Parts: sequence; structure tokens; C-alpha cells
Amino acid sequence: MRIPLLVYPLALTGLAFSLSVTAIFTVVRGHFFLSFGFLLLAFTCDVLDGFLARRLTVVSVFGRVADSVADVPLYLIYPVCVILTMYGFSAVALVGSVIFVCAGIFRLIRFSYKGFIGHDGTFMYQGLPVFASLPCMGMLLASYGYALQPSGFVVQFVGVCVSLLMVSTIPVPKPTHPTQIAVIVSVAFSGGLILLWIG
Repeated sequence: MRIPLLVYPLALTGLAFSLSVTAIFTVVRGHFFLSFGFLLLAFTCDVLDGFLARRLTVVSVFGRVADSVADVPLYLIYPVCVILTMYGFSAVALVGSVIFVCAGIFRLIRFSYKGFIGHDGTFMYQGLPVFASLPCMGMLLASYGYALQPSGFVVQFVGVCVSLLMVSTIPVPKPTHPTQIAVIVSVAFSGGLILLWIG
């Protein structure tokens, strides 16, 4: 029996979700090196599933919703777990984390419902895409352990700013060139290496 083409990108989406959840459980146990390995694999699957769906011309609403579900642990819950593990739990940190995750989920639901905006062949995100959380986390980690080590307040402030940008209607260009995606991967990977070094 022939396997429907839609199954292939959905399989990558499911793998991205599973790897993200594994990364979360790994990082809360203090295994940063292993967790970032799972994170990078999940990120790769998340990048490839949409690319494969477009190449096979099987882009669908269901696939977009499934991708959004997989994005929750990858781009929202995992960064929160990393920050809470590094800075500790507090009432303010938990409130900020809830705001960040809820803002990201709202952003994903809006995208699943409306999709991209734009015209004349240009595709734009409405609001900051959730994958921007990884570069933001990487920049915070880059300063952690140096003289510019951000305080918990600064981290929460950055989180709130990112949350507001996610729920905003500011148009953000969609990365389409492979080098743009490579930059995102590189920043995320660099953040992982820095976290491993300070850990």
C-alpha cells in the first residue's frame, strides 16, 4: 500500500515534538549537553517538515496546526525551563514564564488560523515568530557568566518584551533563503555551546 505523501512531513513534525519533550525532561535534570543535542535535532526537524511539505505540495491546515503544536515545547516551554533552571523558581519568574508561554500559544493559534500575511509573493509573519525565542535565549546565555550577566529582572523584562512582540501585529519577513535559516540555526547552536561552557 502506498504511503500518502502527507505522512512524511507529519512524521518529521511528530519527531520534532518528541525530541523537544525529551529535551525538556533532560534539561530539568541538569543535563544541558544532552538537552541541547535533542533541541538541535528537534529544530532541524521543525525546519525540514515545512520545507518537505512544500516540496511535496502537501501543505495543509492540519499540518500547520500540527507544526504549531510541536512548536510549543520547542520554542516556548524549553527556553522557560532553561531560564528557570539557571535563575531558580520565584513567584515573579513563574508569572513571567506563564505570560511568555501564553503569548506564544496565542501567536501560534493566530498563525494557524490566519497563516502568513502579505501580497505580491511576499510572505510575512504577523508578530514576532516563536522561533525567535532561541536567538533571544542564546543572547542571554552569551552574557551569563560575564560582567554583563543579566539579573533575573532583566531576563523577565526581555521575556515580557518578546511576549508583547509575539502578540503584536508587526509584520516580520519570513526567512526564505537557506542562509537565513542557517543563521538562525547557528545562533541557536552557539547559545547551546555557551550554555554547555558555563554549565
